This record gives sequence, C-alpha cells and structure tokens, in this order.
Amino acid sequence: MVNLLRRNVVRLSGVCTTYEILSYEMSRTIESRLTPEDGFLNVDILCDTTTNGMFFNISIYMDRPVSVPVMFTASDSSFSTAFDTTCTLEFIADIDLFVDAGMALKDSLSRATSVRVNTLTVELYSVPWDEFEYHGCFDCDWDEIDYQGLSEDPPQLFPFVIGQKNYNATSKCFILYAKTFWYLSPADVSGFIDDEPTANTLTFEQIEKGDFTWEAAQLSALESVMVMLPAAESWDSLAVSENRAIFQYTVDDLFDGESLEQIWLRADFPIDENVSLRTGKFTPGK
Repeated sequence: MVNLLRRNVVRLSGVCTTYEILSYEMSRTIESRLTPEDGFLNVDILCDTTTNGMFFNISIYMDRPVSVPVMFTASDSSFSTAFDTTCTLEFIADIDLFVDAGMALKDSLSRATSVRVNTLTVELYSVPWDEFEYHGCFDCDWDEIDYQGLSEDPPQLFPFVIGQKNYNATSKCFILYAKTFWYLSPADVSGFIDDEPTANTLTFEQIEKGDFTWEAAQLSALESVMVMLPAAESWDSLAVSENRAIFQYTVDDLFDGESLEQIWLRADFPIDENVSLRTGKFTPGK
C-alpha cells in the first residue's frame, strides 16, 4: 500500500489538476490493484490542503463470501466432526497521507511524505458482531429448539463420531467471529495505547529503513450447537424427538489457549471436558 501511494504521488507531481481529478485517479489506481472476486469493493479518497502542503484520506472497504472448513476433534479422540460453512471476509482501511510540498521540492520525497494508519482490520464472521444479541445462539435453550422443523426441512447433514458411535448431525446454530486490528508504530514505541486520540504518523523514510513495527490485537468467539441422530436412524420428526443428541461447543477467544472453553452434551454417554478440550491456541495460516 505504501509503495502504491508513493508511486501515485510521484506520477502526479507537477501535473496541473484539481483535487477531484486527483482523488479519482488515485481511487482508480488503488481499485485496479484490488480484486473483490464476487464481493464488494469501495474506495473513497479525500484530498485537501494543509499549512505545509497536501493531505489525502484513503478509505477502503472490501468484503466477499468465503467457505470456511470447520473441524472439531477432541484431544482424547472421544469425538470428531467436520463441515463447511459460509462466512463473510471483510477488510477495512483508513489511511492518511501527508505531503510537505515545500520539502518535496527541496529534499527527498520519502522525507516529505508521511503516513498514518487510522484503521486496518481484517474480519471473518458468520454473523456481524452487532447482531449477535439478536441471533439467539449464545445461551441457547435446548428445550426451545424446533426439532419438528428440522425434520420437515431436510437439513444439511454431516458425519459426527462421538463415543465411538456414528451419527449424522446438522448445525442448529453456528457463530464464528474473528477480527484482527493492525497498528503501524515507530520502532521505538513500546506499545500501542488503546485510548490514544490518534494513531502514530511515520515518514516514508522511516518505513523504507524499516524503522517501524506492526502491532496486532485480536477479538474472537466461536459457538456451535449441533443436533445429532444415530447414523442408522432416518431423519424424521419421531426419531429427532426421541433419539436426538445435542452437542454444544463454545470458546471465547480462538487466539488464546487459556481462554474459556466449554462443551455441553445431551446424550446417553459422557464426555470428559478435562481431556476433550483443545491443547493449543489457533495460529493463523496453520
């Protein structure tokens, strides 16, 4: 992103243009580098003057649907299942670019140009965070599940092996939410302070020399409620009502191995939570 913005400023320097044209050309350049792939892309750029030169605010929003494989496997092999679900992948960036016109004419552009990353986030969710309270999955009341509706509307079934017995399962409720916040800071800054009024501003010279650091913070949650029937049973209202088993799994932080993690099971055999829970934290890309 930094190199893209710098090339754009170099290419347009010395050209007589209006702020509207400059904003339009920069937007087109950024859009041409991004591929929404059946998703949504919006790039807004605001240009204005400052006491020292020019100011650009670059706002980028991009989302797309993605298929996410989900696998639950106990460390003691007491249960295992895997299925695919569709989530939304969202990217948001809000970046300020400052150009000191006087310095740019006299000195290196890398010293005359500085950047501030106000927002840089990547978010993956099945349900938007602000809609969780309306979704009804957290604190799910098993007695209020419409089992007859599940049998009348044939669900997508997937295999579930639990207690060495084979089941067919369907997801009654599934919430996946994972968001990473990225902060660009000078290398000598000890850490990002959450209540800072503004983010740090770095010159391109600092970035070119590697005199910076990226800091990250995460927010995540996962909950899944599954209704299961023995594999030999037909998926009808009587079987669902009388022979169902319910499996519920929650974790309040996917990135932290010490986070709260719980399993609930309604079936004719127990699960030992002490040996069934995960033993390591989620690591992106692995």
